[in-house]
Amino acid sequence: MESHQAALVSLIEKLAAVTKVDSDGKVSFVGWEATEYFDLLISALLPKCKICDTNKYRLTHKAILNAVQKEKFTLESIQAEINKAVRTYFDKQYNTYVIVTMVSVFPDCLNKYTTYAGKRINFCRKLPNKFQLARDRIVADACRTLKCNIPDDYSYLWLNVSARDVSDAIATGFKILDELRALWNFSHNYHGGRTYYSGPPKPVNKITFCPIHTVHDLNGKLSDDFWWYNPEYKNNITPFRDKKEFSKILIRTASISRRLIKTKLRDRILESLTRYSDALDSADCNVAILRLWAELECLTSTRFASYDMLIKRCSFVFIDREFAKLELNEIKKHRNMYAHEGSSNSTLQEHLMYSAKKYVEGLLHFLIINGHFFASMDEAGIFFDLPSDSSKLGRQIELLRKAKSYFD
Repeated sequence: MESHQAALVSLIEKLAAVTKVDSDGKVSFVGWEATEYFDLLISALLPKCKICDTNKYRLTHKAILNAVQKEKFTLESIQAEINKAVRTYFDKQYNTYVIVTMVSVFPDCLNKYTTYAGKRINFCRKLPNKFQLARDRIVADACRTLKCNIPDDYSYLWLNVSARDVSDAIATGFKILDELRALWNFSHNYHGGRTYYSGPPKPVNKITFCPIHTVHDLNGKLSDDFWWYNPEYKNNITPFRDKKEFSKILIRTASISRRLIKTKLRDRILESLTRYSDALDSADCNVAILRLWAELECLTSTRFASYDMLIKRCSFVFIDREFAKLELNEIKKHRNMYAHEGSSNSTLQEHLMYSAKKYVEGLLHFLIINGHFFASMDEAGIFFDLPSDSSKLGRQIELLRKAKSYFD
């Protein structure tokens, strides 16, 4: 801790040496290294509170500049400015914003609206004029910049959110939308088989968002002359058109949502579902494997433990545990080869990606069904450590009963 503080003080001294403040109070930096120092200091001092990442960056950026202008460029003064900025931010009033985007589901598959997380999410083929007119003005510029096209066979969606500013509205709105999309993708992927196709690789997920999002007020006016986009966007995908299958997805999603209400692990499971969905947005199998393996670490509470513990815990929920261990070991080797050496087996990467997907889905399904039994993810991890042999498990139960009687 002390060495970290000393390193921050040293960094501030380096930045101070290349900082200038003119007579009007304008701050400037000299030299190419100044940007490196400044961004590193922001990263190190980001506040640990419930503020979206964009606003954390802005608040910290402004706090550092305020400390420079006041000629109090010390670690203590910067932290005081950050704390002040955070208090000011939390004092801001809430306003209602409308998030508008598109989803890769054909309009005929969707109802006029659905309710999720207490919010009404509206769907339509044609956006109401008050939003469309404002959106058209900025989307054309966005498409030129991103070199993309707005799909004409996706469904529009919009929802109202209460937030302190536009960045907060985007973060709040897309947390809800990403969770819903993750539930849809999981409900489809888990019950579907592997997709075979020719040509360049495609993402596993069939449901994604249009790359460009806008934020409006209730009258349709843009809340900010800015558009938001997904930096990982590659190409538009073919919209989901199977109305019968999508009806099943909605039923499964509703069933999962009801189960999650009953468990203390709800937030953790939804976070895992969202990351699972994000992983399967990638058409690069190696990237998907890296992300899916990271999710296996989260779901088994083995992020800082050995690979052997992860494999043991993950295989516990599968009937053929020896086969699962063998396959997980192969996924591990491929993941490590790509992560540490930048190489991979191009012949096997798609197969191993689908295998990693299977194990993440198996753990998610287990926790969705049984999550109400556990007080925490760590407790679920302890459950996965139990012996899978019934005789050994029986003996352990006897020992636990003996221990309980000893202390009663």
